[in-house]
Amino acid sequence: MKKIREYLRIFSALIGGKTFAPLRLCCEYFFNHREHKVGTEITENYGKYFLAPLRLSGKNTLRSLRLSVTFFLLTTISFTTHSQSNIQSLIDQGNQIYYSDPDSSYALCCGAEEEAKKSANNEFAGNIALCKARYMVLVTDYQGAAMQLNIAIQFFSYKEDFVNLSKAYSLKSILLDRIGEKEESTKVLYEAYLISKNHGDRKGEISRLTNLTLNFIEDNQADSAYKYLLILETLRSDIDEESRYFVEQNLGLYYALIDDHTKAIYYYQRAKVVSEKYGMQDSQATILSRLAESYRELNMLKEAEEAGLASYHVSIENSLIFEERDAIEQLILVFEAQQKFELAFEYRGRLIDVDDRINKLEKVQKLKEDEYRLSLKDKENQLAQKELDIQAEKLETAEANTQSIILGAIVFVVILVLGFTVMIYLRTKKLNQAIELSRIILEQKNREVNDSINYAKQIQDAILPPTKYYKSLFKDIFVFYRPKDIVAGDFFWFDKRDDKIFFAAADCTGHGVPGAMVSVICHSALNRSLNEFGLENPAEILEKTSELVLDTFRKSDREVKDGMDVALCVLDLKTNVLSFSGANNPAWIIKALTTEFIGDIPAKNLIIYDQKVLVELRGDKQPIGFAHKKKSFTNQTLQLEKGDTIYLSTDGYIDQFGGDKGKKLKGKFFKEKLLKIQNNTLAEQNEMIVSVFDEWKGELEQVDDVCVLGIRI
Repeated sequence: MKKIREYLRIFSALIGGKTFAPLRLCCEYFFNHREHKVGTEITENYGKYFLAPLRLSGKNTLRSLRLSVTFFLLTTISFTTHSQSNIQSLIDQGNQIYYSDPDSSYALCCGAEEEAKKSANNEFAGNIALCKARYMVLVTDYQGAAMQLNIAIQFFSYKEDFVNLSKAYSLKSILLDRIGEKEESTKVLYEAYLISKNHGDRKGEISRLTNLTLNFIEDNQADSAYKYLLILETLRSDIDEESRYFVEQNLGLYYALIDDHTKAIYYYQRAKVVSEKYGMQDSQATILSRLAESYRELNMLKEAEEAGLASYHVSIENSLIFEERDAIEQLILVFEAQQKFELAFEYRGRLIDVDDRINKLEKVQKLKEDEYRLSLKDKENQLAQKELDIQAEKLETAEANTQSIILGAIVFVVILVLGFTVMIYLRTKKLNQAIELSRIILEQKNREVNDSINYAKQIQDAILPPTKYYKSLFKDIFVFYRPKDIVAGDFFWFDKRDDKIFFAAADCTGHGVPGAMVSVICHSALNRSLNEFGLENPAEILEKTSELVLDTFRKSDREVKDGMDVALCVLDLKTNVLSFSGANNPAWIIKALTTEFIGDIPAKNLIIYDQKVLVELRGDKQPIGFAHKKKSFTNQTLQLEKGDTIYLSTDGYIDQFGGDKGKKLKGKFFKEKLLKIQNNTLAEQNEMIVSVFDEWKGELEQVDDVCVLGIRI
């Protein structure tokens, strides 16, 4: 403002003379009254000050008119600048208090919107829409949030404001997640991340990375979550203290996901300190609930109860209904573990009450949507009525000014047009109703299909051995498992009998739902071969498994040729002898290079690198199930030493298209990669294998399910 005042003073001094004295007077008035009268006295007495140059200038009317226009522009610019400052201030205040007082933040955004309307200022339309959408997502007004986000995204795209465009896409991702569109939510969030990264918006890049890790954690994709957490750690110096809450929270959630609750508690406590310091009430309620969960997992029940009660009280005090529900669920589990069954029963009653309130909120939201549609129909009817009224007035005028023949013609035409309009309206209405009914039916069918597939995933997850189980069998092990779709045809299998451990990586015909159905049949057959028929030799297990699968499919009226490729190993813990049999799939063992060892192995089955040798035990070229030329499976054995590493993999990894030329990754490249990373721990190898796969795949679609096991003796 100081510079503007100085420029005006220089301009006033330059024009000088008696002729321009009126303008100098106007400028002086502007300087002396701008701070406290620009919005009151100038607007109230505008005619007085605008005409003053004309009265003072005497005969030179044209020149005086120019001076008056100049003064008008100066005062208008001043008023506009003042208005813009007010709008920006309201938006900034709303952003500052959002986490501590979202209701007041929303009120400030609405105030900024009113100020913008009064001054006809559209420069802040995107910021206001984004501010309102953020609050609407919080209070579950998803329809309103979607409308505001569309406004914000169009505005920021047009303005090429990439910082705020990334924020809008990030919020859209949260909205999609809330309405159950998990996959689309992650895609939109990744797009927001790329916008921030490609345009040097480091703060936005950090925020988007934080949300991506949370998405992967919620989807139980620990490997992907850890990958983005590592990227976040490289940006630690750029993360402000308040934003550290979300990073610490996600680290805690990651370690809870992999059942390391001691580390989870460490990061939760760090996040709690940040939430308390900055008054982040909803975050504080959330982190206390997560602390209660991890304390309970470690059987620290007293600490779990304290954290759960603290989360509950913070949620109640701040009307955080979803956080309240999480806290109650944790408290019920803690009270049951403490055998405080009366308290557990009491809080189950509170849980029912909270669920009722949440259901009512959802019903209210549905009612609002219905009211909006009804309101829209009323407006359409009013417009149609007005149109009919206008036509009637035209008809009356024509009757008074034209002859009867012309009048008849006009009436005929009007009736024809109205009839045609009504006919089109009725047809359109009927068509719209049919379209709406089809949409509702399609959405319902789609929801039912998705619910069925998600339930199928729960069933399939139940047959996969949990992390705790296979880590109890082997101290040093990793499993990289990534289905192409929600459910998969690939699975991994572990079991133990006396001093022998049985493990396999299997690839059933197809992927998605068909593959998952076949995988359940094949998994059951493996279990029966071991536990019901008591077989321990890998070749015999595969023979019996193939027989059981064929028996299952023979019960069908049509010929079923589905089956399974599998690599099956049995490790004798007393002798460290590994027995192997495979159906189309191999096993790879990496050992220290010795002349005595490699002398008995065919050269085509060996790859040597840096004093290490990879031995490939090749499976028989036939599947489990239907085969044109059936033969017996063969058994292979290999003496293992401490430090040797075993790898099993389905073909989803090596068949992935990608790279610079869009070709398959291939087995040779994968085996050489395994040799090169042998000096790393298995945890590090897992990260490297995942990273190689993701980099090779790039933006291309995953072609098949992926399952890779690594075990170090």
